[in-house]
Order: sequence, then structure tokens, then C-alpha cells
Amino acid sequence: MNEILTFVESLIPLIKELRHTTENDRRIAAPIVEAIRNSDLCRMLLDTGTPPQYTPEEWLSVLETLSGAEASVSWFIWNNTLPCFWARFLDDAGRARIFGDSKILFAGSTRPTGQAMTTQGGFRLSGRWSLVSGCELADYICVAVMWDKVKNQLPTAEDRAALYSASLYGIAAGRAAVVAMHMAAGTTALYVGCPLERSIRDLQTMDRHVGAQPLWLEDSGRVLLGHKPVSPLFMI
Repeated sequence: MNEILTFVESLIPLIKELRHTTENDRRIAAPIVEAIRNSDLCRMLLDTGTPPQYTPEEWLSVLETLSGAEASVSWFIWNNTLPCFWARFLDDAGRARIFGDSKILFAGSTRPTGQAMTTQGGFRLSGRWSLVSGCELADYICVAVMWDKVKNQLPTAEDRAALYSASLYGIAAGRAAVVAMHMAAGTTALYVGCPLERSIRDLQTMDRHVGAQPLWLEDSGRVLLGHKPVSPLFMI
């Protein structure tokens, strides 16, 4: 086990100890957030134009391990990793300012519910995002109002169709496994002391996420049949 996975394993007792605090407060308990800030967990796949220190496989192992203790912690790391993919578009000074300090955290939304207008010295953003995970902890919030500017720099529609198809299949398989375990546990799974009680509720939450919706399979089918996707988010 490498160093980052060893560190993650060392966090598990703290995460489990504070699970009820995290749930009752509707936010990750402060000691867990502080431990994350003092680690490389949110910078594992930072893109500087050279290969990152960690592999995608190691990153996925971290997410899997954290999910076993508290799904929201894994979700938090995942959300903070996404902006790291865009670091390649910054110069060295900009990258150091935004990503150089591991204590800086991010949050974001792909909902196109706002608009950015060019102004002298920058942009003026107006809009409303009703749900942005981790926004209360974030130093930077990334919102997507940008389809026309980025569509030609993304992988092909066929690549996206294959990715969405595989992702939706993975979600379906995971859903079936959790439901089967919950049913097999019987009444034991009804109590908060049973990890499966929380798992079934986390499953319901994930099922509502935009990335888990059937529309992605519908658009994947359109692409594979030679048509264009309907949703502009398909290419994000």
C-alpha cells in the first residue's frame, strides 16, 4: 500500500467516529476537513502538463476506500479533483496561486443557470445555483455558463457516448448490489447503527445526481446512431 492510501486508511477511524456529526450537521465534520486540507488528497491528479504524482487507479482506490467509511467524504474529494484537470490551461504563476496551497478547496456546478459578462478587468457573474456541494468550505467556486467556448476542445461525441454508457452501467450494477445487501440484512438494516442503513440513503442521493440520469443513455444512443446529442452538458 502506497503512502497516500496508508494515510487514507488512517483517516477511517476519525471519519467513522464523526459520521453522525457529519450527517446531523449536513456537512463534513471540521476535524475531517482539516485533515483533508493538510494532505494531497485534493491535488492527486493536478494537471501541470506533466504526469501527476499519482495514477488514476490510485485516485480511484482512495475514493473507494473513503466511500466505505463515509460517501460524502469521497464525494468531497472527487469534487475537488475536477478543477485540477483545468490547471494545464494556466501559466505557472496562475497555477501556483490557485492550486499551490493544498488548503485551498473548490466547489462547482455544471448547471447552466447563470451568465458571465465581460467587464473591465474581468467578468461580472449573475445567476443562482441552488445546490453546490461543499460551497460553504470553498475558496473558489467553478460554475459552467461556457458551452460555445469549450465544445471544440473536448473528446469526440463517440468517446463521450462510450463513457456515459459505461458509467450508467456501473451505477446500475452498484445500485443492484446495495439494494440486494440491504434486503438480505432484513430489519437490521433499518437502524442507524447498521452501515447499510446509511448506504441505502446515500444510494438514493446519488441516483438523483445529474450524472446518473437516463438522459445520458438516450443521448449516447443518438450518437451511436449517427445523430447529435440533445443536451449541451453531454460534451462537458
